[in-house]
Amino acid sequence: MSRFGARVTLPWITSFRAASTTTRSSSDTSKVSKPRASSHFHLKCFRIEQDRCAMKVTTDTILLGAWARMSDTSSNKERWGLDIGTGTGTISLMLLQRDSCLRMHAVELDGPSAEQAQENAANSPWGDRMEVMSCSIQEWAARTTTNRRYDFIVTNPPYYPCHNASSPARRRAARTTQSLMQEELLYAVDSLLADDGSFCAILPASEAAKFQSLASKHSLHIHRLCYVRPLPHRPAKRILLHYGRNPTSVCGPTTNVACELRD
Repeated sequence: MSRFGARVTLPWITSFRAASTTTRSSSDTSKVSKPRASSHFHLKCFRIEQDRCAMKVTTDTILLGAWARMSDTSSNKERWGLDIGTGTGTISLMLLQRDSCLRMHAVELDGPSAEQAQENAANSPWGDRMEVMSCSIQEWAARTTTNRRYDFIVTNPPYYPCHNASSPARRRAARTTQSLMQEELLYAVDSLLADDGSFCAILPASEAAKFQSLASKHSLHIHRLCYVRPLPHRPAKRILLHYGRNPTSVCGPTTNVACELRD
């Protein structure tokens, strides 16, 4: 496990630009403040419109988009990825920016969000390699199981078991497990992931143990971990997880990142 005494490298810091977000680095850690919700969001190479999206770009979005990667990208063959609950489409676009051989399918249950995610893709340099489907992952898995397996699956899933009933219904659906339970998510991943594929997710630290237990029942084995802490000496609030089909006796690189997070 890496120590906070060593410098933490976040490769997306140099390629990330948002007027409403500040980033600070020091010799012992990196701290990133949460992007504030607005009608649009700028990264260095593309712009995200989000005024019609149920969930805006968050720190979780940027962390997962920067950290997630396939186990092997050395070959030049075409690879297929799946983004479950794409929201604004940001994570898919970050992945496409890094991998010229990748093509993405992005699934989004909320209709207006799916429409705007497709517009964001079309307005980016990689729109010809991304397609957004407005449906649930349960429906998509039922439609595609027999004829497609993905090399890479990524998700920033809904994880709150309950939420303030006074919040807007679309936002509540995007944030809570009422539309997608962990068991349903992992069943879909199991049915859609290729034998040599990778699966990456971000979860609250409080939900990670349960998620890992369920993942093991679907023969998904942890390969990498990243603990996201509000301060170096504080407990982790988020955990980034990278799974593969093949069991490994030694978990790969485990990283600690200090990052300001507000739920």
